[in-house]
Amino acid sequence: MSDIFCEAIVKKKTTANDLLKKGIAIFISVLLILLSMVFIPFFSFIIVVGIIVIDYFFFKQLNIEFEYALTMSELDIAKIMSKEKRKHLMTLDLKQADIIGPVGHQKVKDCLSENIKVIDCSSREENRNVYAVITKQDGKAIQLLFEPSETMIQGIRKQLPSKTILN
Repeated sequence: MSDIFCEAIVKKKTTANDLLKKGIAIFISVLLILLSMVFIPFFSFIIVVGIIVIDYFFFKQLNIEFEYALTMSELDIAKIMSKEKRKHLMTLDLKQADIIGPVGHQKVKDCLSENIKVIDCSSREENRNVYAVITKQDGKAIQLLFEPSETMIQGIRKQLPSKTILN
C-alpha cells in the first residue's frame, strides 16, 4: 500500500453571529470612547488608541481558515486566524471512525445519536461538499464536519474502503 499525504485549506464564511459580535464590539467601543471623552478628557486619547488596538485584534480572530492534512489514516485539523496564527485543533485516526461520508447521506444520519458533539470545521457555505466523520474521542461520540478535497476523499477511500461512503 502506498503512502498517502494531502492537504486542503477552507476559509470559513462570515456568519450572522460573527457580524453580531463585530457590531456589539463597535457599539461598546463607541460608547466607551464617548464616556471617556466626557468623564476623563485628559486620558481619552490613550483610551481611544487602546480600544482601537483591542478591536483590531478581536476582528482578526474572526477571520478563520481550516487546514486539513491527511497522512495515511490520520487526519490533522488546524485553525488559522488571519493567516498568521495557527492553532492545532485535533488529530483523528480515521481507522477508529464508525463512518465517513457526505453529511446528507442516510448511512451517516443513521449513525448519529442524541448526545453527539458536533465539531464544525467547514466553510459553512451552502452547496459545499461537506463530509462527516463519526467517531469516538476520549470516550465521547463526536461528529466532525469538514470539506475534503477530491484527492483527500480518494485517499481516505483507498485507506478505509469499508468505512467511506461516496456520494
